[in-house]
Amino acid sequence: KGTARILPDYIGKASAIVFSDHNTLIYYDWGDYSSLEKSSSFVRRYRIDTGQDELCAEFGGIIHQPIFSPDGGQIAMERQTELRQVQTIVINGKSIVRRFEGWRLIGWRDSKRTILADYGNTPKRMALGDIDTGQIQQFYP
Repeated sequence: KGTARILPDYIGKASAIVFSDHNTLIYYDWGDYSSLEKSSSFVRRYRIDTGQDELCAEFGGIIHQPIFSPDGGQIAMERQTELRQVQTIVINGKSIVRRFEGWRLIGWRDSKRTILADYGNTPKRMALGDIDTGQIQQFYP
């Protein structure tokens, strides 16, 4: 059911597309793939019904897996900085509302907490990150 839409070509060239509802998507890219130091990442929100395309965030380094919160109000993403440090960033609109330094993003627990893991392919620690307070509550091990 519904109407087919043709999206602008540049969205198809971005690194990923993530849908939050049936009308909004986010996409991201980090431009210069040859060097982490030269990379400049962006996350944009695109409204399918109106064609409105807005910049949500732009950072140095590389952004990975932006994910809408369950209520669609915020976007969490993982960022690898120019110094090869990892952090999870949460934005609301165009404002950064929380940074969790040294933690990878796993997903959302609910609209107020993210699921985090320490950096590495096999996490040794996992935690919930509270968006309002910034507190990290470790639950594994």
